[in-house]
Amino acid sequence: MPRLVTGGLIQAASPITDPATPIETIRKASIDAHIPLIEEAGRRGVQILGLQEIFNGPYFCPSQDAHWYDIAEPVPGPTTELMSTYERDGCTRVPRFLDESLLPMVRRELDRYVRDIAPSVPVADRTFEADGVTVRNLWRMEQHDPFFAQLAANGPLTRDLGLLILRLGFGAALALTHGRAKLAAPARFIEALTKREFPLPGLFGWAAILSEFLGGLLLAVGLLTRPAATLVVITLGVAAFDFHSADPFAKRELALAYVVVALSVAIAGPGRYSLDSWLGSRSEPRKR
Repeated sequence: MPRLVTGGLIQAASPITDPATPIETIRKASIDAHIPLIEEAGRRGVQILGLQEIFNGPYFCPSQDAHWYDIAEPVPGPTTELMSTYERDGCTRVPRFLDESLLPMVRRELDRYVRDIAPSVPVADRTFEADGVTVRNLWRMEQHDPFFAQLAANGPLTRDLGLLILRLGFGAALALTHGRAKLAAPARFIEALTKREFPLPGLFGWAAILSEFLGGLLLAVGLLTRPAATLVVITLGVAAFDFHSADPFAKRELALAYVVVALSVAIAGPGRYSLDSWLGSRSEPRKR
């Protein structure tokens, strides 16, 4: 199936062009000028980001001044290593489509696809023309190979949509079914804690009520997601392993299910479609 990929281009001038300035100083200043733009691209959801051919210094090619040759470096090298750190951070910098641990397997599967699958697929799906040059088409692999179809189906968009659905369903159910019921009759809940000889039933009773009601709402909208999920894990963990410790598993099953979901959200985060993500993208001034 077709899949949208967001691309971006950056072109920025080097802030230092004086040949008398040490090369390392020029290189650092040029890269530092690009970093805010790279981070901005990440906040805008860019998946493939292109920089100009020489971005770690002034564009010296027309002058052919040998002084600038020292700005060259090996690949991989210091600049590519630095850029890879921005590629790995999928929250505030350019997101990576693949987890790094998957790359060796993907390389093997790509070799297999080129060797075994590509020769048998239609010519139109193997190559295309770009400026008169025949280019291998790798974008349609998912239509001809189960491995790449699964890889495409588990991209960032589907992951973020999955987190959104999980947060909305889980948070709304917790807040409106459990939290609101306790909030409507707090004395009854606190009395139940007292009968169970729970310590400080008034304090911990209200903490549990607010954790379920407000915590559920915060999880649903994705605001303060990880702290809210952590509080829910604690509250429902106490319910499962302390308050209902003498009850059969069927009685504790729901609380444990909430713990598992809340723990998953606490680890994975809210995803792109959340207030946390939206506020994070606006927390720093846009740089041009």
